[in-house]
Amino acid sequence: MNDEQSQQPPKTLEELNKRLDEHAEQFAHIDKRFDTLEELNAHLDQKLADHDKRFAKIDERFDQQDATIQKLYAHTEQRFNELDNKLASFRDELKADINQIYNLVDEDLKRRETDEQERLVITHQLDQHEDWIERASVELKIKYNRVG
Repeated sequence: MNDEQSQQPPKTLEELNKRLDEHAEQFAHIDKRFDTLEELNAHLDQKLADHDKRFAKIDERFDQQDATIQKLYAHTEQRFNELDNKLASFRDELKADINQIYNLVDEDLKRRETDEQERLVITHQLDQHEDWIERASVELKIKYNRVG
């Protein structure tokens, strides 16, 4: 057959069969390629299904890790809150202790001021007594030697 005949539509069934027979080998080759592609497609589908299973297992492991991390986070947060409470309590106790120390120091300073004032008053009274004794000893004609 020449190119001109292959371009024209077949006129009889025999011509059509003859043309189809001429291309049968090509069709068989195409069918084999489609079969091969179908096999490859089935193989790829199986591989993808296997990968899906593996990803599902990985997802499960991530979910387990997420749960573990959530538990650890909750535990850590609880511990930090406990420590914050303990530190707040310790801080309050420390402030109370420091205030108590300040109060004790203030009381001691007040006591010392009072003692100093009382000593000044006593010293002044002793000086007055000494002066009175000296004047009285002169009047009574008694010898008196002041000490100090």
